Amino acid sequence: MAETTASRTARRALFEARLARARAALRRLRRPRAAAALALAAIVAIAFVARDVRSRQGLPYLHHWDEPFLVHRSLEILRTGDFNPRFFNYGSLLIYAGAAASVTTYLALAQLPDGAPEALREPAEIRYRGAREDSLATTPGAQPYWISHPSFYRAARRVNVLFGALSVLLAFSLGSMLGGRVAGLAAAFVLATNEFHIEHSSWATTDVPAAAFALAVLWATLRFRDGGGPGMLLLAAAALGLAVSTKYNSALVGLVPIATLAVATVHRPAGYRPWLWIAAPAAAGAAFLTTSPFALLDLPTFLRDTGRMLHAYLGVEGSTLWVDPGWPHLRLDLALLRSNLGAIVTAGAVVGTALALRRASGWIVLPIGLLVLIATSQTGAPFHRNVVVCYPLAAVAFGVALAAALRTTWRPVASRAVALVLVFGALAAGTRGLLAAAHHGLTPDTRSQLVDRLAELGDVATGEHLGIAAELNLHDLDLSRLGVRHQVRPLRELLCAPRGETAVVVPSRPWSNFRAASSEQTMFEQLIAATGPVLLAIEADRGFSLDAPVVRPGLWVRRIPAGYVPPALCAGGEITLDQLSLAGESGRNPKSVGLAPGASARTPTYRFEPGRLQVTVEVATAQPGLGAACEIEARRAESESDPPLARWRLAPSRVRGVEELALPLTASTPLFFEVRVPADSPGGLLLYGLWLGSEPLDTMAAP
Repeated sequence: MAETTASRTARRALFEARLARARAALRRLRRPRAAAALALAAIVAIAFVARDVRSRQGLPYLHHWDEPFLVHRSLEILRTGDFNPRFFNYGSLLIYAGAAASVTTYLALAQLPDGAPEALREPAEIRYRGAREDSLATTPGAQPYWISHPSFYRAARRVNVLFGALSVLLAFSLGSMLGGRVAGLAAAFVLATNEFHIEHSSWATTDVPAAAFALAVLWATLRFRDGGGPGMLLLAAAALGLAVSTKYNSALVGLVPIATLAVATVHRPAGYRPWLWIAAPAAAGAAFLTTSPFALLDLPTFLRDTGRMLHAYLGVEGSTLWVDPGWPHLRLDLALLRSNLGAIVTAGAVVGTALALRRASGWIVLPIGLLVLIATSQTGAPFHRNVVVCYPLAAVAFGVALAAALRTTWRPVASRAVALVLVFGALAAGTRGLLAAAHHGLTPDTRSQLVDRLAELGDVATGEHLGIAAELNLHDLDLSRLGVRHQVRPLRELLCAPRGETAVVVPSRPWSNFRAASSEQTMFEQLIAATGPVLLAIEADRGFSLDAPVVRPGLWVRRIPAGYVPPALCAGGEITLDQLSLAGESGRNPKSVGLAPGASARTPTYRFEPGRLQVTVEVATAQPGLGAACEIEARRAESESDPPLARWRLAPSRVRGVEELALPLTASTPLFFEVRVPADSPGGLLLYGLWLGSEPLDTMAAP
């Protein structure tokens, strides 16, 4: 009994001790610093998760123009062991960071069992293809913007996710230095949930990492100005070198430590040292060359690529992607900033900037954003991501405005109302950004959605044989899940030369950025419209391009009707000589078809819509001195035994001549054409070309 009482006493004492510790921890959490630390941890966690979720976007398909330029060079290092990227449109820092991430990804994929979709046994098995401007490809025959193992893209994107989360931490620190902890937390939240910053933190591109290093330059410079010692300015210089090694236009932020050091030379604060004028540039140069060593070791290539980048931004007026430099470009960037931040956050950032500039520390942090906007506006390339550093600076300025509204004692009711409006604006914009991250990260590419639906429906939807347009670039990982007998062929071949397909997968909305492809685009649209009824539609909010990354294309599964006849459009204008079916004594060479008396040549069958059918032939007699008789017949495909719909008789000379024939059609008609040399013809015939075309009915001349 005594032992039981002692045991209860001990347990009670232990419980009371734990309760006391919990109360003490709760009291500590109530302290402003501890509460701020907990709130910051939550905000950074939200920032990381939102960016990590969005980094799944599109995979296994590639949706961003610029990612292959970096990722594929990282993989080339993995495949070859050659650390010279031979590419200097950007610095090499992210290429090497991506190579490190690729090594860990390879080791993870190498552990997968045989038969796993992404299993790897050696780096040489990794296959990829990049942008059309990028000749780096290990699979030349593959569609553009493609990789065999998309896990490498997810790893490279996660490097940027970390830089995005680091930017949130730096925004908190800068906001706290300018306006206190409330300003820092507000800045961190606005940046953590900003849709534009989340998006660009989830691509394997240079913009967010360069902006993160730029923020580090500002932070270290501000610390130096506030008495942090010469080491802080050296840290700022090193961060500047890393920023330039990520993206060259980050060099503009170097004006901040240079100006700060110049002011320190005059006022001689405690941290100033004269040798910083030599040590700081040396630190920046060392950081740059350490992470981009081949900028010096392969100087000709470095100069070539940097020169091309200067030309691309300053010297290609009139290109497809172009905006007039100066005010038009600046107005565009300002409009996008307001749209991406939201009206309330933008207004808060403007007010916060004015408030922060009343102190010297504000002049160190915020004016560089305006300089970036002005410098970028002097170029003609309308890439808004070049000003991504303005987003964390705007978040910092917003935090300063919110903290001032909460802190002021002048007209407290009005100031609290202003603070409430600012909080509401930040929450609304943040909610929009987080929902967009979830939508883009968790919604599969339209092609993956289609494969999921087809795998569920199986042959019920598609019949026995499914044809898939090769231009859709369906990934092998998706095709392996299809569960339906299928064949991948070019769209034109699929619709113009059927091989027994009972249904086809085609893009619902083809389009092109390039004027030269407009006629091809029209042709594809007409071909798609000529197929059968839509069985399954997967729509998307973006278009489908045959010459750019395929971005969430709308897709149709169309049933091919029985007796399907390709439209006349499939002729492509000219019937090529190898499309002709020859009968009798005849022969073919690359330039002509020879037909002896009694021989014939037959075209494929096409469906012609109502209108004026035009037939053009180029012929000549085969033997000099002998004439030739020639008949051209237009026949209905469904009733070959009936008399021809039209017959033209020609008397070719020995000189190549062009004959133009016409036939009015009042209904959709499947036709083929036969060129025949009668058996009693004195000589043979040479056929050099055969063209088919048509005009709408309202342009027909009277027969």
